[in-house]
Amino acid sequence: MRTESALLRLLATPILGSVLLLAGCGQHDVEFDTWLPLEAGWHWEYQRTDALDGKRKVSRFVIDNLERRQIEELGEEYANQEVTVRRTSDGTDYYLYADQTGLYRAGTRNLIEYNPRADVEPRLVIPAADELDGGITWNQPSRPYMIHSTKSHLGWNSAGMNLNLAWEVAGRGETITVAAGTFENCLRLEGRGTVGLYADPRTGYQEVPVLQTEWYAPGVGLIRLVRSEPLEMELFRGGEVSFELVSYHR
Repeated sequence: MRTESALLRLLATPILGSVLLLAGCGQHDVEFDTWLPLEAGWHWEYQRTDALDGKRKVSRFVIDNLERRQIEELGEEYANQEVTVRRTSDGTDYYLYADQTGLYRAGTRNLIEYNPRADVEPRLVIPAADELDGGITWNQPSRPYMIHSTKSHLGWNSAGMNLNLAWEVAGRGETITVAAGTFENCLRLEGRGTVGLYADPRTGYQEVPVLQTEWYAPGVGLIRLVRSEPLEMELFRGGEVSFELVSYHR
């Protein structure tokens, strides 16, 4: 299966209950616009909280659906595919589209890239309704986000540490309260994996469990995300990052 979360799957970076019809969905598949709206003009604001070394850092994170159009620079595979351009507050563009098999990320473009960069394969964000109903599980590539070195002189590049998250539907019909309000009939997705870390000859090789949980509200999109990478070592530590929806509009 083609496979990646909303913020971190998206970041992703990467996630069905009763389907609600949204005004203005046009020809787009209603079920996908329900869990992750693709129409241009949507705006979401989140509170991001990083918990590291016993300290909490709170910041603002914004996502905007800029437009729907064809992106020729993504290559021949997407020549006739209309995609939604989503921009995050760090200046990264993400290109999303939906077909009858699911909602996918086709590529990205960061601040220093002139043209979009297509993913090697489209990355699955949310599977089709019948597959969710059938208890589907799927894998997606990821990397550590919170593991860090406690010593400034030690080189550390988490971007080169790959891991796979095994995703499943962990909850349906849930009622979730966040800063933006209380939402019913929410979908909860969980992704689990491990990342290997060789700290030093004394402690040797460590396997760090990774858990990412995402909640989606029908007609709104992602309302909460929590990513946990617990690790307590002398040279390396883990942490947790969360996103909570504060406001949204279209």
